[in-house]
Amino acid sequence: MLNSIYFLILIHPYLYISLLIILVGFVYYILIERKNKITYSILWGIFLTVFGLVFFYLLNQLEIQTFREDLELWKNLSLIIILFGTMYSGIIMSLNIKSLRKK
Repeated sequence: MLNSIYFLILIHPYLYISLLIILVGFVYYILIERKNKITYSILWGIFLTVFGLVFFYLLNQLEIQTFREDLELWKNLSLIIILFGTMYSGIIMSLNIKSLRKK
C-alpha cells in the first residue's frame, strides 16, 4: 500500500504540500489550539484534506484496476476538496498566530 501511495505522490507532486499542511496542522493543534480557546478549529481543514486525499487515492486505484477513463471529473472534485482543506488550514493557522501575537 505504501508503494502505491508513493507512486501517487510521484505522479502528483503537489500533494506534498497537503501532506505537509496535515502534519503542521496536527502539531499546531496539539501545541497551540488546545491550550488557547480558539473559535475556528483547524481540524476541519485537516479532515477535508485527508478526506480528499483518500478519495483521490481510491479513484486512482479504481482507474488503474478497471481502465476507466471517465473518472476525471471525480478526480478533479477530489483535488478541489484537497485544495480547499489545505487553504482553510493555512488561513486558520495564519490568522490564529497573528491574533496570538497581538495578545
